[in-house]
Amino acid sequence: MMQPVFAERLCAALKAEGLHVALDTSGAADPADFLRVLRHVDLVLFDVKTLDEARHRRATGRGNRLILENAGRAAAAVRTWFRVPLLRGFNDGEEEIRAVAVLARSLGVEKVSLLPYHEGGVAKRLQVGMDGTDTGEAAAPPEGHVESLADVVRECGVQAGIRS
Repeated sequence: MMQPVFAERLCAALKAEGLHVALDTSGAADPADFLRVLRHVDLVLFDVKTLDEARHRRATGRGNRLILENAGRAAAAVRTWFRVPLLRGFNDGEEEIRAVAVLARSLGVEKVSLLPYHEGGVAKRLQVGMDGTDTGEAAAPPEGHVESLADVVRECGVQAGIRS
């Protein structure tokens, strides 16, 4: 969505060829641009980092009001899955995940995928000349904890996935 004209044209061309089109997005997009692209999409994989505005701003440099509004737009227009990149101590609390699942259910989101933090970004950091060892305090929650969070999502009436 950083290049909405290109994204719209690409998605439209793919649909014209009969292909299934999935859009993986943070949702940080102009609503009019977002809606134009959604017309050509079959599935939206929508990142939800945290529902807490202040925590989201501290972690990403921007608030999440527009992002959450676009989550509603996506779910109203096309099949939508929430993808939650889990960081231990940041957004892996039971109440946080319950709130995400409740929001997902209220919007008609089909699935909440829990994605435990992984260090795959280290190689990318090295490729662009950054220090690959400085990942801060980021760590994945324990596997058993992730399983219990998936149960919380299911208890809220939403399909849950781990790493999917």
